[in-house]
Amino acid sequence: MRSGVDKYLLKSMQPLELVETIRTVHRGGTLIDRGMSHKLVAQLETDNGGDDPSLIKASSAYKKLGVRDREEAVQKAREAELLE
Repeated sequence: MRSGVDKYLLKSMQPLELVETIRTVHRGGTLIDRGMSHKLVAQLETDNGGDDPSLIKASSAYKKLGVRDREEAVQKAREAELLE
């Protein structure tokens, strides 16, 4: 992710999911596979000692919104017409 990657594609990805992923990234979106997001969070916790308050607040907000990551939170905000 530090190198500017917008999406990692997994070999196990279903064809329809692949098509939707390509469309999303083409529109400027960024997607992170659930398994990859868990690995990234674990790495961030390790890098920051696990006590970074901004990470805790974000994960708490995601839980309250019923989403898994920032991308889903943004999508939910768009659907609720909270973003222009």
